[in-house]
Amino acid sequence: MNRPNRMNSWIAKAWKEVLGVDLRSLAVMRIGLGFMLIWDLMVRSKDLTTFYADEGAVPREAVLDFWHRPTYISVHMMSGSWMWEALLFIIAGFFAFMFMIGCRTRLSGFVSWFLLISLHVRNPLVLNGGDIVLRLILFWCLFLPMAARYSVDSSPARRALTEWTAPVQSLFISVATFGLLLQASCIYFISAMLKTGSNW
Repeated sequence: MNRPNRMNSWIAKAWKEVLGVDLRSLAVMRIGLGFMLIWDLMVRSKDLTTFYADEGAVPREAVLDFWHRPTYISVHMMSGSWMWEALLFIIAGFFAFMFMIGCRTRLSGFVSWFLLISLHVRNPLVLNGGDIVLRLILFWCLFLPMAARYSVDSSPARRALTEWTAPVQSLFISVATFGLLLQASCIYFISAMLKTGSNW
């Protein structure tokens, strides 16, 4: 009578281990993503006027004429001044740092994701596949407990202040973990498929 229960328990455990993500891994990913966002802003800031201001190579009128969609939202399109762009870069860097250290993680993650999409909409000519992957990963992070480990939000003083406690277990599973793992799997699978055939 207990054999089916043991089998179901084993299947559930195996399923959780396959689709679950360790909270410590999410913390390391959060730190890496925050650093990557800051580094990306630093690299792009070298050509801020050239690529993101109206006096540069791609003014806002060109973006509206060739790449704009009604569903595209970008605060970078509100002004063509390099000073406005510099201000947005500073704000994005601040929230990326907040996300990296895990301070107000969900809010800083959302703002970082929104500002990243806004920046990508401003000049799609300087994007590559890695930029798309970055914003997709940030999207999944909005639904994951990124601050459960190694963060300001999970510190004892902060938990006492907000009366919030981190999950006891280290393994977390949800639809978001499935989406995150599926995305990574698809990247490697499709890359491998594109590199097969006689041409290679």
